[in-house]
Amino acid sequence: MKEREKIRYRLSVNHLSFAWLIDMLRKRGMGMYFALCAQDDMKPSVAGMALAFGVDRKTIWAWANGVDSKTLPA
Repeated sequence: MKEREKIRYRLSVNHLSFAWLIDMLRKRGMGMYFALCAQDDMKPSVAGMALAFGVDRKTIWAWANGVDSKTLPA
């Protein structure tokens, strides 16, 4: 393997590992949010999820729809 190919491979593996970790943390956080809603007898909402994660509602929409873009529909 050429040195350039080795570098590209390492970067892609690290990126996938990081993306996997972020995805796992999101799923775990969502589970915790739903458990909290059930415990406190609250109705879950997108706004509540956004508040719990400290992000905008559009970000929750992007996560749910697999969008990886800075330009989201309004």
